Amino acid sequence: MFFLFICTSSLYLATYYQEQVKEMLMSLSWKALCFKTKLESYYEKYFKKEEDEKEIRRIIINSKNLDTEIIEITDSSHLEELFPMIKRVEQLQENKLTLFYYKNNKEEYYIRICKNTDFDELTNPVFVDNPFFNVEVELICDNSENECESSEKTDITSKLKPFYVKGNLLFDESFMSWFMKEFFNIKLTKKYKISVLKEDFENLIFDQSDELTKNIVL
Repeated sequence: MFFLFICTSSLYLATYYQEQVKEMLMSLSWKALCFKTKLESYYEKYFKKEEDEKEIRRIIINSKNLDTEIIEITDSSHLEELFPMIKRVEQLQENKLTLFYYKNNKEEYYIRICKNTDFDELTNPVFVDNPFFNVEVELICDNSENECESSEKTDITSKLKPFYVKGNLLFDESFMSWFMKEFFNIKLTKKYKISVLKEDFENLIFDQSDELTKNIVL
């Protein structure tokens, strides 16, 4: 009965006060639109900015024949606390690759941590502008064991860009084993050689046992 009364009253008001009802509905619509706009503005100012500026910090540790360990870093102070211990572990263990990874909405880079790395280098990297025109890895097949019929080449140039940071050691066996598995899903169990075309058009070719791999530091 009460519901019927409400419906009848509403119909009566809508019939005899059409203009007033129309104005009221327009006023409510306008207020709802204004409220929606303010909410969007508030979201853009306080929440969207945080999403856009979200930072990723990781320590990546890879040892030969072991799985890669990733440590998520919450902020710079957390990283500063861990840094001395990370360097100590790096110095004690051979064939270990330790990297610091950073990404935000503007930049992305990797820094290889070694005994000479300073903490400031992690937060204030010096980038090297395209030191190599082209880099290829060629897997050398052993036909005597019938592993394959021909050598396999992989162009790795595009994936190297985040590693172009001053002080980074590239192309030694520890780095290449992790890098090829991480970005190309290739396990370097066979012999391989690397061909590097530098920015001065010097072409370097070497294999994994070459001493040159320990000297290519950006």
